[in-house]
Amino acid sequence: HSHNSSKNSTSASSMITSTAGDLNKEHLMSIADDDVEFLEELWECFEEEYQKSYSDLKTAAEGKDKASATLNSHNIKSGSANLGAEKVQDIASGLEVAAKKEDYDTILESLSSLQSAYESLATTFTQWIESMK
Repeated sequence: HSHNSSKNSTSASSMITSTAGDLNKEHLMSIADDDVEFLEELWECFEEEYQKSYSDLKTAAEGKDKASATLNSHNIKSGSANLGAEKVQDIASGLEVAAKKEDYDTILESLSSLQSAYESLATTFTQWIESMK
């Protein structure tokens, strides 16, 4: 069952944020089995995918392209889910919902929140990897 929060006002767009943690390390350890090289490869794949999808999502929102906005927010959501990047996943999930509603203002307003979650994740991830070497 889904619970609706009080901030589902359709009149004004609101920036999508998340209180989730940067990284679910237990999730990653369960798939990586302490293999640091594997984790680094996972990160490189995610980073590449994220940057391309982020840029395509921005273009899609500016051009009011529903299909592309939905696809690229979904790509970020699923990529971050695989990584255990809960905050990025949360925000991307909200962006996907906005894309399906063709709420491009919310997407454009929320890109900075997505990007800062990503940057925070990048720092957390790289420091964590370094600490395991």
